[in-house]
This record gives sequence, structure tokens and C-alpha cells, in this order.
Amino acid sequence: MTDVRDYAGRWLPPSMRTSHEALRWWLETLYAPCTGADLFCELRPVPTWEQNLAKNRGADPLRIWWPIGTPEQIGRLADLTLRTDQIVGRRKSHRTGHPGQIYYAVQPRRDKGGKKDDVQGFVAVYADLELRKGGVEPSHAARSLSTLPTPPSALVWSGNGMHAYWLFDRLVGRIDLERVEALVRGIAHRLQPLHSDPAVKDASRILRLPGTHNRKRGEVAVELLALHPGRRYRLWELENHFPVPSAPPVAPARLQLTALDFDAPEPVWIGQYHPSVLRHLARCRGLGATDSALDVEARRCAALWGRRDRVSEKHALSVVQWMRGRPVGQPRRRRLRPPARYTAEE
Repeated sequence: MTDVRDYAGRWLPPSMRTSHEALRWWLETLYAPCTGADLFCELRPVPTWEQNLAKNRGADPLRIWWPIGTPEQIGRLADLTLRTDQIVGRRKSHRTGHPGQIYYAVQPRRDKGGKKDDVQGFVAVYADLELRKGGVEPSHAARSLSTLPTPPSALVWSGNGMHAYWLFDRLVGRIDLERVEALVRGIAHRLQPLHSDPAVKDASRILRLPGTHNRKRGEVAVELLALHPGRRYRLWELENHFPVPSAPPVAPARLQLTALDFDAPEPVWIGQYHPSVLRHLARCRGLGATDSALDVEARRCAALWGRRDRVSEKHALSVVQWMRGRPVGQPRRRRLRPPARYTAEE
């Protein structure tokens, strides 16, 4: 009988892509750097109506943390994954009406937590290619990935797209969190022609496992297309081939004042700050305005609003100081209030 491991470095036949052996092979290869460590893999079923009910009552949604320190534990994790996928597939969410699905956290956890702070190390980086959404054939995507200087170590068909993995040759420490997340952004930027999802960039990302099912639109099996256990890379090696995209240029400090909503109904005041001033100055800050530029913009707002008897220059300057996160320089400051005829009660 042919073993699934005989297809290392080649495309698996369709009959083996969703098998228990393929899933176990993938988990053992992915978590090989974690052998002997006290780490966990998180399984996360999507919310069903029972989980939503428990969450509304204050309980945590269903999550499973399984140790991955030995091959025996990984084998039991594969069994648990397939059984859980069958169970949640028979139950539907009361919110969407779709059957349940199951995901897993790629990076190992140090404790029973699903946030970025609970990630202990990194075993791989990945990219989510939305091929069906972009109209790209899987064969074309596979050929394009194979021509990269550092081709991916594994390809997984997710039901609507493809997950590409680059395995590390060792467990990368948590101290390199920012470098790993920057590398994932660089990979997504490099693979934009294959419709890589830029939102898949955080260290706590959950993806689909081979052998489970994608039930968003019907029921499509998640398949392990190819696995190259010998393709393992160092962090600096991948960083050289997938540089981080440069940040967009910062707008100049001189900004043009946008039109304020003077003709709207009577404004609703938020404390002592007017929403129109806050929105405009927040846009200026987002465009890269300095503190001095914000002072100029605040005075211009006050000059325009002064003609309509809406706000004073002192009020606008207090908004600027509030955005900076520090109080106005005066040790004792009278609380500014809007004119009585412009209060929220009206």
C-alpha cells in the first residue's frame, strides 16, 4: 500500500489529499520544531448556536488546546480534528444558518489563550491566496509560486483559494514577533498578482486544516495539495526575498481646510468638543500634520466658526491639546461649554 509520505515533494493524488494520514503528516511536519516543548495547538470551531448562547451568558466559546510535544500527541490531535469537524458540521449557526466549521492556530501557544500575547514562537509564515475571487486557476498559481527564489514548503486548497506556507528550520522566538509579522506583509505584497489577502498578517491568525470542510458555500473539502518537508528556511533568508513594502509618503504639513458642516441641523456637542472640529483635525493628524500645523488649522476653524458664533479660538486650541494627549498649559482652566442655544437638549 502506498504511503502518503512517498509523495514528499510532489503533488498528492486526490484520494490522499483529505485523508487522516495526510493531516497527520502535515501536523508532524509543521510542528517538528516544537518536539519536546510544552506548547499547544489551538482548535477553534466557528460559532454555532450553542456557542453563541454560551457567549451571551458570559461563558467562553468552545476552544480546544492540545499539546504538540510528541508525535503521539500530534496523532491524537489529527483524530480530534476530524471528529470535531464532523460534529460541528451537523450543527448550524443561528446567526448565519451555515453549518459549523473548524480552524486551527498556525503558531503554537504557550498557554490556553488565543491572542497575540499567547503566541510562544513561530514555525512558519503563510499567505492566503483568494484564487476563486480573483479568477486565477490553481495550476497557474502553483507554477507562479514554484518560480520564486524561495518556493513555499506546502500548498493547501482551502475551498475557495490556496494557503501557501514557508516552514522555518527552527522555532523562531517570540522576540522576533515584529520581524515575522513584517515578513508576512512582505509576502502578501509580493503575491498581489495572485490576489493575496493583505488582512492575513497577524501572528494569531487561524487557518483551515487539511481533511476538514469549508461550509461557507456548500461543503468543500480542504486538501493538502503538496508538501516539501525539506524546504525549510531561516528568517533572514525569507526577509531578503520578501522585503517589507515601503510606507506611503507622508502628506505635507500645509493642508487645505475642508468644508465644515455649517448647514447641518443644530449640532450635538460631545462634552466641550464639537464633532466637526474633531473629525477635521483627526483627518489632518492622519495625513501627517505636525503640532504646529494643527495649531494653524484650529485657528482657521475658529475664524470660520467665529463668524457663525459657534466656537472660539480658545475652544479650538483646547481641541488640539486634547488630541495631543496632554492638558492645556494653564494650571487651572475653566471648563469650556457651548452656547446655551446650541446644546444637545435642543
